[in-house]
Amino acid sequence: MKAKSSPSSSIYTLHVQLEGIEPLIWRRIQVPTRITLPKLHGVLQAVMGWTNSHLHSFNIGGNQYGMAEEAEELEFIDEKGVKLERVLGESIRELSYEYDFGDSWDHHITVDS
Repeated sequence: MKAKSSPSSSIYTLHVQLEGIEPLIWRRIQVPTRITLPKLHGVLQAVMGWTNSHLHSFNIGGNQYGMAEEAEELEFIDEKGVKLERVLGESIRELSYEYDFGDSWDHHITVDS
């Protein structure tokens, strides 16, 4: 008998591409659909080789999400507790991630599955 997969075991395969760089720099990662945006930030820091020493934000479906300490000042939605599966859906299959607002390292992220 085949076990049913629970929502907590679902994953997204994400294609992460650093914009404006040649040669092309990209990663393909798998994350739980229930991952929170702060945890996704940590994963992106690790796989892209960043040092977590600058601010960041996510743009998903026209909404900007960021850290609570900066959210009000920068007019972001607090990312704490926001799960990726909640902000993505059938119609939203891509997002952007900006790291280091001074140098603006922009990452284009698409959902492969």
